[in-house]
Amino acid sequence: MFEYLTQHPEEMEIFVAAMRSFTVETGAAVSEAYDFSSIGTLADIGGSQGLVLSIILTKYPLLQGILFDLPIVIEGAPKFLKSRGVEHRVELRAGSFFESVPSGADTYLLKHILHDWSDADSVRILKTIQAAAKPGAKLLVVEAIVEDSSEPQFAKTLDIWMLAHLRGKERTLPEWQNLLSAGGFRLSRTIPTTSFASVIEAIRE
Repeated sequence: MFEYLTQHPEEMEIFVAAMRSFTVETGAAVSEAYDFSSIGTLADIGGSQGLVLSIILTKYPLLQGILFDLPIVIEGAPKFLKSRGVEHRVELRAGSFFESVPSGADTYLLKHILHDWSDADSVRILKTIQAAAKPGAKLLVVEAIVEDSSEPQFAKTLDIWMLAHLRGKERTLPEWQNLLSAGGFRLSRTIPTTSFASVIEAIRE
């Protein structure tokens, strides 16, 4: 799907707008649930045009941001960030998170990225971030955590959507822990939010 979108700019714009709409609630929930006050620079990897980053920067005025996504996506970021009043606090970087990500951030953010990909591809993304991050840097993975029960849960419905449309999946907490470990990170804690997603905090080994 992503290969198709990169070759069809109009469809990519529709996809970006849809994801932005989907992200509003989650971004606000993350900024309320997690304390970003001790972070100097936050790198949002695969952060589209910067909605979540702008929400966090607005709440934390001393925080600096790095926004990283594909070139075709990042093109629309300057206008959007200016509309949010945070353009002067965000460094824009373009590329593929399978190849490299910006270095120098205290904390890296992956919001609804890894559930798009298989375990093997997710480990590739994590290892790319590990290569750029300094030891002790934090990684915040914002994703659903599938409960180990037969009770209904939105994450399980989302898991079926991923099975049908992409190569990814939703994961249980042990699965997240194993995935992070394979990518060079140690899971330190999970923070629930008012949305369906949690903040899964990990430390770069």
